[in-house]
Amino acid sequence: GGPGPLTLFAPTNTAFEALNLPPDTSVDVVTNVLLYHVVSGQIDLAVGSIPYTALNGDELVVTVSELERTVNTANIGDTYPASNGVVYIIDAVLIPPTEPSTPPVSEPTSAPLSPAPTPEAGTPSPVTAGDTIEAIIQTI
Repeated sequence: GGPGPLTLFAPTNTAFEALNLPPDTSVDVVTNVLLYHVVSGQIDLAVGSIPYTALNGDELVVTVSELERTVNTANIGDTYPASNGVVYIIDAVLIPPTEPSTPPVSEPTSAPLSPAPTPEAGTPSPVTAGDTIEAIIQTI
């Protein structure tokens, strides 16, 4: 991992609730899922379908067109710059493939993402000194 730059695909709370993980899910499984949401380097969304390797070693595919912005099948919503990378809010928890030949799977939630808010002058950024990427990577 290291200090960055990093790209974090951060699922919404609704996406985590929809996942409904059993309480006895192992720490190794949870760690693998979390690392599947982080890519070394800052990904700037560009038109096309581009594979990236997540920190858990599995592949993610970011697709951008005039009609969609997705990572695997999760929709990409708001974007927040951070001091050590970028955070993209997504509407599903990304599940790593169970076998290398299996494509990554994610299940989008039914709640649509809201459009990115337009910050008003003087409004603090939702990502502050404890930037989300830094906080998550420090706990991994």
